[in-house]
Formats: sequence, structure tokens, C-alpha cells
Amino acid sequence: MRFPREVWFGSHLSTDGQSPRIVVWNKEEYADLVKINSGRRNCYTNVYDYEQFTDKVDTWGRTTGVPIQRTVILDRVFLDFDAHNDQLEQARKDTIHCANVLLDNNIKHDIVFSGRGFHIHVYGEKATDIRQIQSWFKQWKYETLDDCGVQIGRHRRIVNTMNMASQLYCIPLTIEQLEKFTIDMAKSKSNTRKTYGEKLVSWPEVQVLSAAPKEIAEVRKLGKLSVLPCLYNAIMVQNPSHAARVYLISWWRTILGGGSTTAKIAIEDQPVVIEKIMNELKSIEGLGQNIWLDWNEALTRKYVTGIVKKGYNAPSCSEILIPEGYCIGKCWRFPE
Repeated sequence: MRFPREVWFGSHLSTDGQSPRIVVWNKEEYADLVKINSGRRNCYTNVYDYEQFTDKVDTWGRTTGVPIQRTVILDRVFLDFDAHNDQLEQARKDTIHCANVLLDNNIKHDIVFSGRGFHIHVYGEKATDIRQIQSWFKQWKYETLDDCGVQIGRHRRIVNTMNMASQLYCIPLTIEQLEKFTIDMAKSKSNTRKTYGEKLVSWPEVQVLSAAPKEIAEVRKLGKLSVLPCLYNAIMVQNPSHAARVYLISWWRTILGGGSTTAKIAIEDQPVVIEKIMNELKSIEGLGQNIWLDWNEALTRKYVTGIVKKGYNAPSCSEILIPEGYCIGKCWRFPE
């Protein structure tokens, strides 16, 4: 495990206050925080490692930071077989089939029960473009596989911590345990983690965006307003990064202001724009339950108000979304 890294300790109750993501700088700090929070809050850490983090000191003298998105190490993919609507058995079957395909091809991977569904971590060579991993991901077609795909800011549940909603542990599994899995196996911790396969995935090559044909024609919406595919992908997770939230709100502020990055919203029109953005956010399916778990309407309104009043513009593809790894394919916005 590489340090520093992000962790997040979140409540499964929408009525509870939620803590922000934080950075831990070494193994000892990580272990201490996990020990304190395990069994009290859901414990997560980042799927992807980063080469660099910002380094700053907060009001209380603690060293804090955030990952520098441009330094993300794209060397794996996270397959999440979720058991929504009592689909645990189907999720288990899907995971078994996927794991057997990986075994047959000697691809390096490991298997985890999340406390509600199953995860497979698949390891590969270091990619230079997240669209390479996204392209590889698209080959997998399973009923219970989370189709939001690959997000650089995504978190995973920490092994041997409790899923507070199900009161079951997130535990590593062997393929034999997966085939015979019962809920009782997750009522206690397990140290049987096993990595299968030796071959790292060689991610498919993708064309540079300027030369690629349009890859994503679909216009996504959370409510009534359009959302860039990359921002939809970054937002529809349990704990979106702060940057992804700011970029989404800035995108809506821009289109509600007429679509031009130079357009300003008149002071008298700003309250209406703020309400429209808040209504869009509140229309997200699963908000505060399995999407954006730390949703706080009052705090979000504060940020939305600030972004609208300060006139934040939609993030540039070439200067922000592509370099920071948000882009998942050439969409209807490219070129800007």
C-alpha cells in the first residue's frame, strides 16, 4: 500500500454529520485511524494511488492535503458487483464468472466481499490515459456490475472493516470461498486474502482525443439540465471529490448563464439560478443513500451560492478535465 493516501470515514445514516476526505501520510497514521473508526463508521480509501499530494497545514496545525489529479497512477480497475434489491446471489454468480475469465487468462486480480456485494481488483500496466482502462472495462457485461465505470477519485471499502448498513465485514475471499459464500462468513474478519494470476493487463490503445471519432453521443441528465459524461461519471459515486462537485456546479452555472464562459448572471437573477442548481442536485437518484453519502443541503447551498456569485466558469476540457483524468471519451462538447 502506497502512502500518502486518502481515507474517508462516513456514516451510513443520512441524518448524521459526515466528515471530509482526509490524507494520511504513513502506514501508522492510517492504521490508527482505521482502528478508531472501524465498527463506528464506514471506512474507505482511494482505489488509485497518486505520486503527489498538496501539502498544507490546517487551522489546528495538522498537515493536510489533497491528491494532485495529474499524478494519478492508472494501473488497475475496480469491478463493483453490487447487490441492490436483494441481488446478492446474482452478484455472486457474476463475480464467479468474471473471476474465472480472469483466471483462464492468468490476469492478476483479487476478490473481496464488500459487506453488500463483491469487488474484483484487476491489476495492469501503468496507463497514460484513463480512456484506456475505460475501454477495457466496457467489455464486461453483467447485470450487477456498476456501470459508472472508472473514476480516478473513486474510493473502495477498506478490507476487514464493517459495512455499517449491513453489519457485515468487508473481507477478502478466495475463489473457493466465493463459490461457497454465505453471509455467516462475513460476520467476522478474515486474513485469507489471495492474489490470483501473474499477468498485468495491457490496456488497449486509444486515439488522441483530437483525432478520435466521437465516442459518447448520449447526453446525460441528473434532472432537467445536461451533464458532461465525465462529470456524471465522477459524481455518481458514494463520495465524490470536492473538485468534481465544484466542476459540476460550475458547469450548470455556465449553461444557466447562457452557455458562454464570459457571460455574467445579473445579481437579481442569481437566486433563481441557485435554486435551479439545488433542485438539480436534489434530483440525483439515491442521493444521500448510495450516491453522495455526505450530502448536506445547507453546506451544499453555501458552496452553490459562492460559485454562482463569484461567477465560476465550466471547467475547460483541454486545461482541466483531460489533464486531470476526468475525460472518459470524446463527447459532444469536444472541441469546446
